Amino acid sequence: MVRRTVVALLVMSSAALAQIPRLAPIGWGLTGGNTEGYTAGLDRQDRFAGTASAVLASKGQSSPGFGALSQCVRPDAILAKRVRFTAQVKTLGVAEWAGLWFRVDGSDGQMLAFDNMQGPDRRIHGDTQWQRYSIVADIAGDAHDICFGALLAGGGRIWVDAVALEIVDAGVPLTAKPMASSNGKTLPSYVLLPKPRNLDFEE
Repeated sequence: MVRRTVVALLVMSSAALAQIPRLAPIGWGLTGGNTEGYTAGLDRQDRFAGTASAVLASKGQSSPGFGALSQCVRPDAILAKRVRFTAQVKTLGVAEWAGLWFRVDGSDGQMLAFDNMQGPDRRIHGDTQWQRYSIVADIAGDAHDICFGALLAGGGRIWVDAVALEIVDAGVPLTAKPMASSNGKTLPSYVLLPKPRNLDFEE
């Protein structure tokens, strides 16, 4: 039930990208089921590389719902390819869970593949140091867009840096599950970037 709720809210939250808040890093949006309970921005003190990382934090010790740092782009350069989405992640005080998320949307408005590290062996909890995490997904030849980022459920803080998208061969195991549809519901309209932007949070 929890997984269905988070999946549904990540689908619905894409519409919020049409009004990207200035508090989020350039090219990214603050979305999720409770955007009022979370903040997103740059951290120039705690970073994995370069001059800044992105940080997503709850406003309270036990913020309800979840917040997500999100970006949606056209997948023209990776159509019909297997892609690995990676990022360096650090957490502090994550009481419920945190993780990366990745979604593939079809040209008909349906969700084709999804992963948000929801499994019990993949969720990130508590305090962790910088570590590389990844999601692997197949990008359908008729995919309309991909959306990706990091999410935080409940209280705590998550830092993200060195985000990357790379084409991998078919031997790399998938983590994103193919989906025939999103329960018959079409995804809302939202603003798409022509290509990934500010993945290193240096803008």
